[in-house]
Parts: sequence; C-alpha cells; structure tokens
Amino acid sequence: MPNIVKVQMSRKDFRQHPAMESCEPHWLLSAIYGRHLAKSKLRQMHPELSVRMIRYQPEYERLLDSAIDVLELRDWAQPRTVAERLMALHWVLRMTMQIDGSTNPATL
Repeated sequence: MPNIVKVQMSRKDFRQHPAMESCEPHWLLSAIYGRHLAKSKLRQMHPELSVRMIRYQPEYERLLDSAIDVLELRDWAQPRTVAERLMALHWVLRMTMQIDGSTNPATL
C-alpha cells in the first residue's frame, strides 16, 4: 500500500519566472558581447526605444535582463575555461548576426 505524503505548497512554489526575482544581472550582461546581444534583441522587440549600442543606460537594465529570458539564455552557465569562452563568444556572435539580419557583424 502506498504511503500518503502531505505536501505544504505556497504561492512561491508556482512562480512562473523565478529568475526574474533575483537582483543580480545575468553574466552575459557583464560581458560586452552579451550586452550587445541583449541590446540587439531589445532594439528588435522595442524599436520605439532609443537603446544606444555603446552608451551605458541604467534605465534599460531590467529590459536587458528580460531580453535574456526572451532569448532563453537564463540557464546558460558562465564559461570558465578559455575554450568555453571562445565557444560562448562564437554562439553569441551568431545569435547577434541572426537578430540583426546580416551576415557581417554589426558596427557599433
């Protein structure tokens, strides 16, 4: 006969985006190539915003962090070795070029 286990669950057990509750930004936003990817996606999602590719704009930090979720890269672990960093750079540049719709890297 199976054992019956009572589980106490609360509202926080059913969060849809638990990563959004963290106050620390994703590691891609601390890397220049990851920030460029997030800004490219943000410019595609919201063309009415004046997101500058070079300038730091703190008012867009939450939107950049949400762009990481839209790209489904929230669970991507930070690369540790040189080979992992090169692979991450390769994939981020490919994603950026795909978002920009070009075959050449975007100019800053």
